[in-house]
Amino acid sequence: MKELKRIKGFGKDTLKDIIINLIRTSTICGDAFAEIIRDKAGRMTNLIIRNPASIEIQCNSKGIITGYQQIGYKTGKNGEQEKVNIGDPWKPEEIFHLCWNRIADEPHGISTIQKIESIILKKKEAEEVKEGLSEFEEEGCNAIQAKMNYLERKINQSIKKLRLNIKKQFLFFDYPNS
Repeated sequence: MKELKRIKGFGKDTLKDIIINLIRTSTICGDAFAEIIRDKAGRMTNLIIRNPASIEIQCNSKGIITGYQQIGYKTGKNGEQEKVNIGDPWKPEEIFHLCWNRIADEPHGISTIQKIESIILKKKEAEEVKEGLSEFEEEGCNAIQAKMNYLERKINQSIKKLRLNIKKQFLFFDYPNS
């Protein structure tokens, strides 16, 4: 346990802070990455969280992760953005990688935001249609209003179910005390 106390992330984190940050990041982005720092004896001494937008997962032809590379972008001679590698690539055992909502053989997770995006867009579309139909409502078009109310209820029910599923997933994760 004493060894875990020295894990400080960027200096002021606790192990619990790091784990919660990784879970939050994987939920929002689909993936979360932390570089595993080891001493000369091979013992883990720290975890440094890395921005998932800057990490590229490298896989072989069978889909097995062979490494990770941090990338950035610079403006090329033609004015377009060019991808550049930052530092040396990491071996799979040098990165702690969390995937959220991973499907089948994909090496990446799927963001919760991405999963519910279509529901959000449908709700927004329904609200826009509802606003556009307000002039018909004045003329006694109760059938349209009833249909809109029904659609709105269905969308809200779907969002509630999704929120419940997300909460259930978090209940099964045991946060360590640090």
